[in-house]
Amino acid sequence: MDWTVEIADEFAPEFRALQVEVQDAVLAVSRLLQHFGPHLGRPGVDTLNGSRTHPQGGSALRAAPGTARDGRRIMMALNVNDVIEGLDTQRRRGVEERAAELIAEEMTLRELRKARRLTQVSLARELGIGQEGISRMEQRSDLLLSTLRKSVEAMGGRLSLVARFPDRPPVELSGIADPE
Repeated sequence: MDWTVEIADEFAPEFRALQVEVQDAVLAVSRLLQHFGPHLGRPGVDTLNGSRTHPQGGSALRAAPGTARDGRRIMMALNVNDVIEGLDTQRRRGVEERAAELIAEEMTLRELRKARRLTQVSLARELGIGQEGISRMEQRSDLLLSTLRKSVEAMGGRLSLVARFPDRPPVELSGIADPE
């Protein structure tokens, strides 16, 4: 389901005053928000209680890390689609490419299965369980690593666990997601 993301009228002048690279980063993250909605969660999105634009509260994007506006909330009521469509072709392509990268980094287990063009039935057969087991697993937010590893391997992938810190490059943890 695609969500509507808008730049608030009060924010439009500030948005236009941002550096082009920051505008493009905000627009790319907006595409991510359109794809996942308010369930995207931190650090990309916070819920705004009492929002007039969404019955359960609206959403605010965080500014791109490393910018002068780092950490500030960016509330969005110009329609992001309209803003992106108004960009020149090269810039629009860059925003869409970055958005596609961000979306690919944020898939649920269900979205991953679908992206691999697998049905719940075919994955269940590969794992030796019933289709209802796949359905339950895809709805859970807390899985055993061994269950997740088996599922990813059944889809043809390899699970790796990466720790990310603000002050160093990502570290792939060994021995945790590996088969026993």
